[in-house]
Amino acid sequence: MQTAVYDLQLEPLFEPLFGTLAFYDIHEKRKITENFYFDLNPDETLALIRAHSGVEEEASKCCKAFININALTTGVFIVFKLEKVLQGVDISDAVEPYLKEDKNKERLCQNAREYCERLGAYRMPFAWTAIDLSTALSNAQALLHTSVTDGMPKIDEDQDTISTYSKCPGDNESIISADRTSCYTTTETPQHIHSAGTISSQTERSETPLLKRKNVTVITETNENLQSNIQALQQPVTININSFYKQETDKISDDELIKLLCEAKKSSSKFSRLKSIPVDFKIELSVANFDEIPAKLSPELCRIQPFVREISDPLTKEVLEFPKPRSFSPNLFYRNLLFVYPKNVNMSGRSGNARNIAIKIELMNAKMQALPVIFGKSSTRNVSTSTHTSVIYHNKSPQFSDEVKMQLPIDLNDGHHLLFTFYHIS
Repeated sequence: MQTAVYDLQLEPLFEPLFGTLAFYDIHEKRKITENFYFDLNPDETLALIRAHSGVEEEASKCCKAFININALTTGVFIVFKLEKVLQGVDISDAVEPYLKEDKNKERLCQNAREYCERLGAYRMPFAWTAIDLSTALSNAQALLHTSVTDGMPKIDEDQDTISTYSKCPGDNESIISADRTSCYTTTETPQHIHSAGTISSQTERSETPLLKRKNVTVITETNENLQSNIQALQQPVTININSFYKQETDKISDDELIKLLCEAKKSSSKFSRLKSIPVDFKIELSVANFDEIPAKLSPELCRIQPFVREISDPLTKEVLEFPKPRSFSPNLFYRNLLFVYPKNVNMSGRSGNARNIAIKIELMNAKMQALPVIFGKSSTRNVSTSTHTSVIYHNKSPQFSDEVKMQLPIDLNDGHHLLFTFYHIS
């Protein structure tokens, strides 16, 4: 499956934001792919942190990913996360400029210049959202079987609030609710596409929530249906996401995220308490033959042959799938990667100002030299000698959700070791 991120807009535009996507399986209760990092910031916004990010290599600007998941199930979600440059405020205060009606953009830009200049090397969690992949593909398949338009299918998603009943256009709805409605707007008669693929015509009369609940047709999506929907997907599907959730500081870990996704699959009423941030985010899902994709890069950022590229062809990164435990397959090429996941740290028993904690991670050799083997994220070098975790403001026992990917040396020996250095970012 090919995933492309095309557009990310928040109002007002005054600071750089950095995105991550990964696939999770709530049935297996684990993350099933590595992270794919993307950056859709305009050049003038990225200029605020160029003194810290260094050379922006082309591979780090890639916005197209190819994911080959061998056993795709109905429990798979695509999770998107956003980070921002570290600011001397907690996450709740950081999202306020995007929620206020009265936006003083000139003052926001001035503040952004100041903290980007001082703290541009550090990130803080900002927001997240998720797509139920089986539901999205079911809706796409329903659109393909309607003759509403000859253009590309498009699913409009909105998650300002979450509810378990069908909604009319103009209502707020969730992209991760198992019972959401996806609206497809055309110049002809609008159609309602229910989460299970049921189509019903739009009516002008006003319906109460009770009536809406009665009108919902619930169909259980099976793994067989999901596979058939994937195989039958003949053209790309564009999904519009209209809001993200504010990241809660106590629900940053993957374990907490999977719990939230499981609750969303069963009943999404608890999500109505989460604060949402209006965005305009467009992604594209498509099924493609891997050999037919031009200009491909492996998870190690090596060119995959045949590497045929026209001037207009964008790079496509292959995203590594994490196989199930005890799932064996032959090795067809050399791969020697290490993934490091800091979980949490507790500095509450220490005196001093250990509150804005960042962990610097390095792979050292026997001579205590940091090796350039750590893969970069977006808009930076492909590999570097170190990386830092994100920072949670004024928290002495923070959780982390960072993924650190390393290319292990061929001559790995007893002298190589990981070095974790803890910093208080003032």
